[in-house]
Amino acid sequence: MTPEAMKFKRLLKGHGYFATNQRMELFEQLQQHGELTIKQLLSLRKNQDQATLYRNIKVFEELGII
Repeated sequence: MTPEAMKFKRLLKGHGYFATNQRMELFEQLQQHGELTIKQLLSLRKNQDQATLYRNIKVFEELGII
């Protein structure tokens, strides 16, 4: 696990969120690709439904990740 991913995981836990596999994978994809639209994220995250992606994006926004 990268130092950034470990820091992200601690940030999630510090705010009462679980570091789920989907959140960690989304974080890694954002690290690799930089800025992406929701449509682009949905095409990359085919195994994740749209509602879950939007909820995770909201968490990322609340924590200042994006």
